[in-house]
Amino acid sequence: MKEYDKIFEFELKNNSNLKNKFKRYFNSYNITVAKDENNKILFEKKRSILDGWKLNILNWESKIKIDLTENDKVKINHKVISNGFGFITPIAFSPLFEKYLFNLEKFIN
Repeated sequence: MKEYDKIFEFELKNNSNLKNKFKRYFNSYNITVAKDENNKILFEKKRSILDGWKLNILNWESKIKIDLTENDKVKINHKVISNGFGFITPIAFSPLFEKYLFNLEKFIN
């Protein structure tokens, strides 16, 4: 099974409290901060043995790297790991993951 690995970029309209906004958004999905450096944040959702059988795909193991090095732009690398369990692949749900990140853009701006 393939993993979902996508780079998503968007422009910022408001830079105030940016890191806190990201943290609030991902914490609402139980995705926690693994590393917070100067202009980079890594969020992780831990693996579960039942990931491939979970109905809510936002509960699958994932890593989200956010790069804030450019002033008016955000670069997000969103990776969902399936580990070959179950019959549902992350690729099949690519449009849902993209909508999830599009909603993040709306939340941030």
